[in-house]
Amino acid sequence: MGIARYKALRSVSLSLSRDRYRTSLLHFFNDHEPSPEAGLMATEMERRLNACIDSLPERMREVFLLSRREHLSYAEIAERLDISDKTVKKQIHNALKHLRSALDEQHMWVTVLLSTVAVH
Repeated sequence: MGIARYKALRSVSLSLSRDRYRTSLLHFFNDHEPSPEAGLMATEMERRLNACIDSLPERMREVFLLSRREHLSYAEIAERLDISDKTVKKQIHNALKHLRSALDEQHMWVTVLLSTVAVH
């Protein structure tokens, strides 16, 4: 099998795996009624996450929220803000790095939330 074909098949396979994982997580969370404690924990985590987002530098926060809340592509964000796609990618990378660091004990759950749902 050629290298290009292998890379394409691997990319599709990984994408499908990620999509299945995200879908199964969403079904799990939608199918299970949270306990009052879990609801309080989720509310507190959301509060902390929003506080961390608010603490991001202005441009980084703007790029991050356009990506996560408005679901714009990197190209759309770059065009709207008159910056390069590469700058958008770097700003989102740095925002996620900052959020993971600030919320280190909840790292896994924050990562899951950031990659699967819009931040409110």
